Amino acid sequence: MEKTREEIEDLKAQWKADPIWDLWNTEGFEDHYDELSTFQMVCEVEWKQQAENEFIEFQKLIGTKNKKLSKYLYAMAKKIQKLESDLSVLEGIRYY
Repeated sequence: MEKTREEIEDLKAQWKADPIWDLWNTEGFEDHYDELSTFQMVCEVEWKQQAENEFIEFQKLIGTKNKKLSKYLYAMAKKIQKLESDLSVLEGIRYY
């Protein structure tokens, strides 16, 4: 079944916010396979490039060319960021 442009763009926005499924395989959007698969592929390439650029900047920041050490430290820094984010959410919750 043909979907409206608004429905397609809404689906893309939902997927970008939480890309845990194959966009191109969304039930009801089979007629838009080419557009959705291309969109997903482009987003994933952009995200991969962005992650690589962030890693390179991190590696420069810590001042080492040891890729294995850099990857380990980068992963730890990302985990700390996530924990800090989670903690800030929890600090806003009041317990009675």
